Amino acid sequence: MNVSGDLQVGRTLSDATDDYYPLVKSGQVVIQDKTAFSKSPLTLSPQFVRPGDTLLLTQAKGIIRAQLDASGFIGVFTQQGNSVQIMHLYGKEAESISPSFIDRVISDSELAFALSVLVVFIQFVGFGISTLFRLAMFSESVSGPEEKWKDRKWRKTQ
Repeated sequence: MNVSGDLQVGRTLSDATDDYYPLVKSGQVVIQDKTAFSKSPLTLSPQFVRPGDTLLLTQAKGIIRAQLDASGFIGVFTQQGNSVQIMHLYGKEAESISPSFIDRVISDSELAFALSVLVVFIQFVGFGISTLFRLAMFSESVSGPEEKWKDRKWRKTQ
């Protein structure tokens, strides 16, 4: 069966004493994006869905499949653009699923290379500035040979 539109996968659970189980037994949300510079496809690490979680999708499309001997449905959903939200079991608010900066850097080798080059460049500039400061301070503290001669000549005349 094909589905389309705003979807809520799972259901909100309460302290029921009956034998109802959560609709979502397991799953994962996989975020696919493009790399920073070449715009080639990139798959970020998946976020796993625990039993009892509720997924909130907007403008999603998917397929739901039922098997004869299975204890539930199997669904695959896709969404382009908007955010996917997950509400954990007994949670008060839904959280938006988004990759962290570290996850993006680990998954995107182009971005990791660019950041490492930037760090090396900043260290190189810092080394250059500190070297120039040291040279300036060293030249002020050490007098040249002509200044020593003038100092000796001044001492002899006194």
